[in-house]
Amino acid sequence: MTAPVHNKTANRVFWIPMLSLIILLVALLVWIFWDGVRLYPATGIDNRQAQIDRFAEQKVIESLEAEKSRLASLLDGAQCGPDGTLLLPDGEAIGPKRSADPRKLIVPAEEGGGDIALADMLETGTVIVFAGNETDVGNGTGFFVTPDLVVTNDHVVAGAQVMVAVANKKIGEFLIAEVVATSGSMQETKQDFALLKLPKAVGKPFKLYGGDDNSLKMTSVFAAGFPGLVINFDENYQKLIQGDVTAIPSMVITKGIVNTIQDHRSLSGEFVGSVRTIIHDAVISPGNSGGPLVDACGRVVGVNTFIRATENRQLNFSLTVQELIRFLNSQGVTPTISNEACDPSVKAAEPASEPKPKEGAN
Repeated sequence: MTAPVHNKTANRVFWIPMLSLIILLVALLVWIFWDGVRLYPATGIDNRQAQIDRFAEQKVIESLEAEKSRLASLLDGAQCGPDGTLLLPDGEAIGPKRSADPRKLIVPAEEGGGDIALADMLETGTVIVFAGNETDVGNGTGFFVTPDLVVTNDHVVAGAQVMVAVANKKIGEFLIAEVVATSGSMQETKQDFALLKLPKAVGKPFKLYGGDDNSLKMTSVFAAGFPGLVINFDENYQKLIQGDVTAIPSMVITKGIVNTIQDHRSLSGEFVGSVRTIIHDAVISPGNSGGPLVDACGRVVGVNTFIRATENRQLNFSLTVQELIRFLNSQGVTPTISNEACDPSVKAAEPASEPKPKEGAN
């Protein structure tokens, strides 16, 4: 009898694909059910993070709503202050002390005088300064510190060999001035002042602020002067340079705030050491040199002297009034100084007139 013969090789060949299929199925099941690598994402960790995010978002919303309610309650009864701040019912002021309209700011009256708007005071006390030599005439700005003494920058009148003259529309004429004192150049003295004497007392002098200059940061300031970028297009200025000495250009007023007080050190060797300066954003340009920088009460806090400009930014620099006071005292001049806090008043708005009824109207 012949025994059946088993094909062992065929059996082994049959089990190899089966084993491979089983391994693939196991791997597929592991891939599907293994947390974080299956076809649909794991929800445990993601859900916990989503809950944390929603909780944080809700807290932010609640905080903003609470702040909104707080501000709404504070604003109930608040009023705008004369310097642009928001005055709350409890007396607190919110916001930087932005500049108000100089035409509406009222400078307190002196004894025997009446109140005057800040803009009018600047027009009265600020002058254009012309300094000429044999070949050229330049201009800057100055201001009265006594009825017959004007302060400007030394660099405005330096080299004036022929004449120095001042004028404004309130004076109505050009007056020849004598340079009676200078501080010398900034390179030599770290000051830049000149004192001009007029033949008659025609000016209304400014008060000078005598308090701590550090207290000026973020306060409203106004720059008055005759910048060339503006007056070159003034019709009166064009007449003036053609010889009409009765034509006086209009003064320019810009407003801003004090950014900081700085012991300014030159990086280009213009002077040695540092110069005490006020950096502000009331725009000035060549022609403003020597002009006053005043606060909302009309007191001089600085003397506009130079700018530093980059492609994207311009910084405006004034020498501090404390430096000016030292210079004036060294020349025997005693200016009027005010140390009080500035609390300007604002001209009340005129009531609107009622429209006249049209003829024939019932």
